[in-house]
Amino acid sequence: MAFGFSEISLSALTTSVRALASDGTNHVVGVGQDSVTVYSADAGVTFSVGDIAYSAWAAVAFGSGRFVAISDNAAKAAWSADNGATFNVVNLSATMQAVAFGGGKFVACNSSTMLYSANGGGTWSAVTPPEAWSLRASSLCWTGSFWLVIDLFGNKSYTSADGETWAVHTTDGLGWTLRCVVWIGTKFVGLAYGSALAFTSVDGITWVSHALPASRGWSHVAWNGIRLIGLAGTQSVNAYAASADGETWTAGTFETASYWQSLTTCGLSVITISSAPRRALGTGDVLAEFGTSRIGIDISVRDIGKSALGIHVDVRATVATGVATLGVALRSIKSSVANGSAPATDPKTEAGVWGVRISLDGVDISDLTLGDVTVEAEEGAARLADFTWLPPAGISLTVQNLIGRRIVIVLVDMSSGLPENPMVLFTGRVERPKLNIDAQSISMTCTDQRQSAIGAMSKERLAELIGGYWSSAVFKKGTTSWGYANDRLSTVAASLDLSAEGNLRLTPWAAKEIADIEYTGDTLLARPEVDIADATSMTNRVDISFGYRFPRVKSEGYRVDYDLLAAAGLPFSFWVNNGGVFMIRTAVEAALKDAGATIEQITYTALPTGAVALPGTGVWLPNPVTDPLLCLGFNAIVSFDYAQTTDETYAITVKADGSIANIGEITTTMSGSLEGVYQDTNAVEMNITLKKSDLLSNPPTDQATVVPGWTNAKTVTLSAETDRAAAQNAMETLIAIAKAEIWKAHRGHNVRFRVPLNPAIDTDKTIAIDDGRVLAKGKVRRVRHVMTPDSGSAISEVDLAICAVSGVGTNHADDDIVAEDGTEDGTTVPLGAPVVTWDGSATGDQVITITFPGVEDHERDLAKVEIAQTVAAGLAEDLLTVSYEP
Repeated sequence: MAFGFSEISLSALTTSVRALASDGTNHVVGVGQDSVTVYSADAGVTFSVGDIAYSAWAAVAFGSGRFVAISDNAAKAAWSADNGATFNVVNLSATMQAVAFGGGKFVACNSSTMLYSANGGGTWSAVTPPEAWSLRASSLCWTGSFWLVIDLFGNKSYTSADGETWAVHTTDGLGWTLRCVVWIGTKFVGLAYGSALAFTSVDGITWVSHALPASRGWSHVAWNGIRLIGLAGTQSVNAYAASADGETWTAGTFETASYWQSLTTCGLSVITISSAPRRALGTGDVLAEFGTSRIGIDISVRDIGKSALGIHVDVRATVATGVATLGVALRSIKSSVANGSAPATDPKTEAGVWGVRISLDGVDISDLTLGDVTVEAEEGAARLADFTWLPPAGISLTVQNLIGRRIVIVLVDMSSGLPENPMVLFTGRVERPKLNIDAQSISMTCTDQRQSAIGAMSKERLAELIGGYWSSAVFKKGTTSWGYANDRLSTVAASLDLSAEGNLRLTPWAAKEIADIEYTGDTLLARPEVDIADATSMTNRVDISFGYRFPRVKSEGYRVDYDLLAAAGLPFSFWVNNGGVFMIRTAVEAALKDAGATIEQITYTALPTGAVALPGTGVWLPNPVTDPLLCLGFNAIVSFDYAQTTDETYAITVKADGSIANIGEITTTMSGSLEGVYQDTNAVEMNITLKKSDLLSNPPTDQATVVPGWTNAKTVTLSAETDRAAAQNAMETLIAIAKAEIWKAHRGHNVRFRVPLNPAIDTDKTIAIDDGRVLAKGKVRRVRHVMTPDSGSAISEVDLAICAVSGVGTNHADDDIVAEDGTEDGTTVPLGAPVVTWDGSATGDQVITITFPGVEDHERDLAKVEIAQTVAAGLAEDLLTVSYEP
């Protein structure tokens, strides 16, 4: 049966419901005007009416086992731990317009204020905006790895990995106000209010427009894992828009024209409540009618499950097709567990009866599949799916057109005979359809297009998502987003992959302290296999050699003092009486410049301004015309400027001492270099000299401060990619790579086990196992789900990555990633004193000669400096113990 809505009147309601949310399984909660609430325990089929104190509740969200509502009329939030039956009201700092859950936090906002709560809505903290922002609050959404909210006019978007620190982006291709935005696993989909346009974006920055069936006041959009539904809640209409990918949209109709102004999904169901008030429940393609056949067959069932067999068989060309449902040792997992919004619980629960649903571009093809359905996820790799499709008889099919078609594989609980509690195992696209003409089948190989998803993101968003380090001195400048992501990933002990729903996420390699799932011997299908890594592959030391060459400008500063009377040992009157002459000021300055010095400042000892009696009967009289040109001495500060190149060589050792103590040193090497980009040093010296000689109008880029008696140095202003900060970043990038390599080398141990299929197992989970012989806990490296509908077999094959060398509890020291400081600017050894000679006696030559110490070779020649550093590489060891019976 095709997708459609069925409606009922909610006569108990006396006002409108403005917002709905669900826990993904059976519970739906709505809030609205006049303190009204509604809540459902059967996925929106029926509703009960409740209330919260205060009015005008604007939005509601679910997470961490709670429903949280916010008000746009009072500065209040309310949380419910009993699925909407009762609410607890708390105060906020402002009224809010939207709320959403993700990453363990509730985030709420209005146009200018944002709050977050990390304890289920109990207390709230304010976010410091990255700028003065004007937000379209209703666009707030979580992708599984980062938050997004759009501004009022669509010109900017804001993203955050944690809901607390936000980055600003200028959008491209948008320019419309988006009243509603949803993440569908691989991209954002938003509807533009008052238009016929939908927009999609993989990163929230660059947007592409698509046509909607009509121009309306689009205000709500929701995604159930297979289809999108868009509503125009500000208009009384009987229309909605539907799409499988956010790009191609079709029109749908309700039975009744009304203001359909609240919307959510619960599993595959779509629920909306109008102002009438009426509830519309949208359901998609349902399973075909099942027939029951009694088959003589012996079924051996482990004591951890139950058995039930029902097979729907469609015989065509002597090939049995269809979907069999068989009771296996499989718990019924809530979709909230599968999507990560609730923790996975103990798997040792009652067995379930399962079915698998496969949709191709939103069309259910489950009844046209044959053989095994496999889904494989591996950390840092694309998620893959394989199944065989039997196209309907009599159709003409262009096989190559299947490439790129959207595939969603969902595990459903068939205990009631109907598909319930859908748990997504795979979201992706057909990569390779392989035709078998004789069998009239097509083998479908599918991928979640991890590389495309990463490659479509901006480098800015990737940096936010991955963190780590990046340096153009270490990595290739101008690389693609895909290459950039891999560069950053090489610096972190984590993997980047997509969840089953298609959300990009970063998962640390370190196992969680408390396992998400635990298995014991009675739930394992066979004894675990333990594979120990080769010791030669366990790198525990990385020697890094890094060179940094850069120029400095230097200035030798001298204080030059001369007092002719003191030098002669005579008072002024006797000097004049003996025929002595005075120094000429211009001659002093010429002498300093002839010596190669630049005069920074100079003062002169002036001649007396009054008559001076000479020995005997004579008198010296001042001459106001010539005396200012003469002096009895001077005091000057002068400088000599030049440049020097410094070559710093860093020897950085990154090592895990605990590992070295156990297995010896296993060393690899890395190297890098960077040269500061600046103008020619000879030109630098010349420019400084010309400027100080007033022969150059524009000042040099850099000059060292003159310090009398010392040589002072200053590192020049280099390009941003080659300055000291860039060198530090390059070394820290290499250190981060080394630390990640050491961690990666020590998690090569593997524990493989098989269990009844558990859709909660994914590469972001930590699993503990204990079968009496093998005791282990580690992060999932790989999981392969194999479902065989024909036999009812459903198995998860799991690989755990185990980091081990010394044993759990060993303290592996870990140093922060901070590169050593390089050589510093500043003064070096004291300088010698200049010598001034001048004979101003009656018979002297009156030539001023000033001699300065020469520039030492080591002050100008290439300066070579070696700097050593040792960095401890930390490891978090996982549990792995194998016991043997005596």
